Amino acid sequence: MSEFEWSEQLSIGITPMDQDHQKIIALMNELDQAHERKATVGEIDRAFKRLADFTRQHFREEEAYMEEIGFTGIGSHKMIHKKLLTNMDQHYQTFKSTSALNDEVFIFLRFWLKSHICGIDRKYADVALADSHARTG
Repeated sequence: MSEFEWSEQLSIGITPMDQDHQKIIALMNELDQAHERKATVGEIDRAFKRLADFTRQHFREEEAYMEEIGFTGIGSHKMIHKKLLTNMDQHYQTFKSTSALNDEVFIFLRFWLKSHICGIDRKYADVALADSHARTG
């Protein structure tokens, strides 16, 4: 699979969240590269865990930010996060039981990256940025 890439299209305009999204992309690439070079099961496992752990941390921080700005869509956003983590955990369990990554993992990650950041995250970003502009001007 080809590398995951950051682009300005993925930017939601909130620096800490954009930085986290860039780190998630870097961790996705780490997992992809380990898979491509046929790294050991242990190396792939560690890369997968780093991605999953950082994603959980990011989701917690993102949800706290949404609460801070009073984003009314937080309930559904939390449910989407939970579903994404469940899917990631299922892919991880498949990896653990087979000692192999399949293309479905990377298809899931690509879909998540594009749809979640460009669609779902943009909703709270738009609210935050509109509120920020209203207060400043």
